[in-house]
Amino acid sequence: MNDGRANSLGRIGRVLIGPLAIALLMAVLVALDKFAGLPIYNPGILLLALLVVVALTGDVIGTLLSVAIALAVAIWYMTTNIHRDSLTTRIIIISLAYVGVTAVVLTMRRRLFKALAAPAQAERLHFQAIMASMHDAIVETDWKGIRDVNASFCKMTGFAREELIG
Repeated sequence: MNDGRANSLGRIGRVLIGPLAIALLMAVLVALDKFAGLPIYNPGILLLALLVVVALTGDVIGTLLSVAIALAVAIWYMTTNIHRDSLTTRIIIISLAYVGVTAVVLTMRRRLFKALAAPAQAERLHFQAIMASMHDAIVETDWKGIRDVNASFCKMTGFAREELIG
């Protein structure tokens, strides 16, 4: 049961890391502007770099939430610090950049995870083929219980494979 709770807390952390990182970055930028007198007129590049890091390390839901928050913050920041004549163009460009870069990074991340999982799946299929070809009864276990059994074990015990796993 603790494992499930730890997994859900880990997921919540991966979802919240992006929005919290964006909030921290904006707090630093506002503090630099208000207290140090060092205004950052276009935080777009900093937010974009942070979104790339969030997309690589965080959860997909947190990344999408981060994009929405980053867009809202960037638009708010630009409306208070940029002349109105170039504001619309900048909002369109930064919106397309945030969404485009995040989509590319998430796609590459998904492909990377698939590529990393492929050897493990191939190894698992190879192991199952070896188990199926053996005439001895074989049971594979881990700390959760029975992971797999071969046909000889099922024949010997009279249980179906699906009944034994888990």
